[in-house]
Amino acid sequence: MENPFGIRVSYHSGLGKVIEDNYLIDFSVFLGLTWLGTPPLHKIADNIEKINNNIDRISSGFNKINVIVYTKEDIEAEYAKHVAERIEMIENQKKSK
Repeated sequence: MENPFGIRVSYHSGLGKVIEDNYLIDFSVFLGLTWLGTPPLHKIADNIEKINNNIDRISSGFNKINVIVYTKEDIEAEYAKHVAERIEMIENQKKSK
């Protein structure tokens, strides 16, 4: 990691002009670099493992999923209640003017 290396790049521009560049890649700037806290890739791996464990527990039946079910009638009743409350609010606003 201490030895820098170069990359030569050659490509054509949109106008057909040949462009050549040399790039020096030097990772020595990262020597001695430390992390404060857990590295992000470790956190991602840990969280994926937790998700996998949770899915295993659910699929095996060890844990049950709580499901709230709304019927069509429940939704219609909620909507009607919302509309009635909105109408009442508008009427109260008209009265207060």
